[in-house]
Amino acid sequence: EIEGLSGELVEGEDYPFTLTGDLTVKGITAPVTFDATASVDDGTLTATATAATAAPAAARPSILAGV
Repeated sequence: EIEGLSGELVEGEDYPFTLTGDLTVKGITAPVTFDATASVDDGTLTATATAATAAPAAARPSILAGV
């Protein structure tokens, strides 16, 4: 799901939004939220994001092992 991003994007402006969904790594699925920023420069759409997971702390090492 995308929240906070709608309408036309103006070149050179930054647009914060969030992406939510499920992320599966090595067979383990956990809900994630990505806080993201999009921008358009020279006709190219670029987005950067960071993620947080609701996975229990005990599951995190197994999710990340070998990634």
